[in-house]
Amino acid sequence: MSNVAILIARKGSKRIPNKNIRLFNSKPLITWQIEFALSQKRIDKVVLSSNDEECIRIAQGYKNLLVVERPDEISKDGSLVEEAILYTIEQLEKKNMQYDNFILLQPTNP
Repeated sequence: MSNVAILIARKGSKRIPNKNIRLFNSKPLITWQIEFALSQKRIDKVVLSSNDEECIRIAQGYKNLLVVERPDEISKDGSLVEEAILYTIEQLEKKNMQYDNFILLQPTNP
């Protein structure tokens, strides 16, 4: 059975600007979830789905992490997490990558 962790990180929070890259215990918040997911033996692939250039830049520093750049039309305040997940799964399928289980991770839940 194969497992993929999808890390959702949207740019544009109005309440806390740049919250996904704010430092938490001396590291950007997003790095906590990336490092956690990559350390799990039962997770076969870690994918970042984001429209935030800075989150993408941080993620590109990790081996074995795939970045899916999410379009702005599904990255707005009113956009549903489900839209981001479905878009990410579609992008994986276009690369002939299929998984049995999907695990949702959010950088704001370290």
